[in-house]
Amino acid sequence: MLKYKNLLVYAFIKKRKIFIFIVHKSFRSDKMTERIKMTAKELLQRYAQGERNFEDADLSNANLAGANLEGISLAFADLSSANLSSANLKNADLRFANLDHSDLENVNLSYSDLEGASFIHANLKQANLSYAKAEAHFESAILTDANLSNADLSFAGFNHADLMNANLKNAKLSITYFIGADLTNADFRNANLKKDDLEGEEFEDAELIGVKI
Repeated sequence: MLKYKNLLVYAFIKKRKIFIFIVHKSFRSDKMTERIKMTAKELLQRYAQGERNFEDADLSNANLAGANLEGISLAFADLSSANLSSANLKNADLRFANLDHSDLENVNLSYSDLEGASFIHANLKQANLSYAKAEAHFESAILTDANLSNADLSFAGFNHADLMNANLKNAKLSITYFIGADLTNADFRNANLKKDDLEGEEFEDAELIGVKI
């Protein structure tokens, strides 16, 4: 890693190719230490009054099931172990948010920005992530019957995740890892994926029964 003023430059070598990432310091993970404790009731009241910016909010363990939070900004927020089942988070900003162990069953995250967000061990059964920018961490998450069609999943990690029956049609897959994932009956049709790719290191030890390409 190299530092140039307000930029962080990361580089790594994969298959004899060099990949370089340039990130502004404002998106460093240590920003997540500046969170503001907030209750679900307070968030819903302020949202109803027209407020949309809740960056850095601490909503860990909050119950927001079924809430309509379309267009909300929760960048860098802590939503770990929160209940967001059936919530509407369409077009939300969840960059670098922590949603580890959260319940997101049947949530609507379509068109949302999930860059750098963490969904480790989260429940995303039947979740809608279509057209989302999802360069995020989904390791060991449950995504059975989830809709990831047309999502940008470049650099995302799905290692050991459950993607049984997931819809990944037209998804953008570039250096996306599915090591040890359950991809039984997952649908990759029209995604930028070839049959030979399933034999690469990105799919090592993955369950591929019934995968559609």
